[in-house]
Amino acid sequence: MATQPQLSAAYPAPPDYYKRFSDENLEKFRNWKDNSNDTNLAPTAPATVHPEKEFEFLEPPKPITEGDYWMFGKRWLIEDVLPSLEEQNVQQLYPKENIDRVKELKKLNFSLVFSFLELVETLIRNPTQFTMNIDHIRLILINMHHIINEYRPHQAKETLILILQEQVEKRKKDTQELSNSCDEILEKLTSIRGEFIDKITDQMDLDETNVKDEEANTPLYNQANAPTKSNCNRKLLELIDLIV
Repeated sequence: MATQPQLSAAYPAPPDYYKRFSDENLEKFRNWKDNSNDTNLAPTAPATVHPEKEFEFLEPPKPITEGDYWMFGKRWLIEDVLPSLEEQNVQQLYPKENIDRVKELKKLNFSLVFSFLELVETLIRNPTQFTMNIDHIRLILINMHHIINEYRPHQAKETLILILQEQVEKRKKDTQELSNSCDEILEKLTSIRGEFIDKITDQMDLDETNVKDEEANTPLYNQANAPTKSNCNRKLLELIDLIV
């Protein structure tokens, strides 16, 4: 996709083709896709088979798998690779082969301090010649920044590992707290059940005695439908057994 300079602004304007996403065009595009499916055409057919130009941007493009792309006025590589200083037309102040990055950063830091002292001396003796010192300091900082950026993949990997470890620990902690709460609730229910059984057993014995007395004085056609406290208590005990 060609670069669009207007997208480099802090609040870029939307691309011109957004006007094509009207309700009318979307409805036409859906009908066209339905007809294409009926005629065994691939739903991701190229834009050249679109009957109207309005359909050109209505179908999402295929994912880019190689090369580069432009976004907000900047070029981005598909494969996230740190470009070398040489590719950026910047002088490299440290060796190109495998290096000890810590050692090279210390060297560049010493050079940075020395260059700063030279800048101070230049400003004292000949203030108009400070440009060269500023450029050299900028070059040193770019080299230091490039070495640090080479650690970014490792930093991202370690950060992701740390985040995943924290999530695992949090889930283990939440699971343990939930298990402890369940054990406490089950213990309380068991205790309540034992107390309730002791009380209700005595009541059931008393109810059985009262029921026998009532049955002796109750007509036979009412005895079958007459609810008793003993039956209710027995059902309540069965319900508690199911819970605990």
